[in-house]
Amino acid sequence: MRIALVDQSRTIVRIVTELLEADGHQVEGFTDGGKALACLESESDVSALITSVQLESLWDRDLCSCAPPRGYSPPPLHHLNVLLGGS
Repeated sequence: MRIALVDQSRTIVRIVTELLEADGHQVEGFTDGGKALACLESESDVSALITSVQLESLWDRDLCSCAPPRGYSPPPLHHLNVLLGGS
């Protein structure tokens, strides 16, 4: 599965990416919601989005609502919103 992972912490993105890749997933990690949105708009094979509730540049609700609709052969984009790190 190809996953877009978004968290403001580079450390969290690195650790969660390593865990997901060890389980056989392909992960695109981002610390900026705008860059993640650009990936979602340009890459049709991303099937899951994992976001932090603490994004600064683009709130996760906006990111998820801006994700392109999937009305063709790929399955719908699944969204998991989690608190990955805290400060």
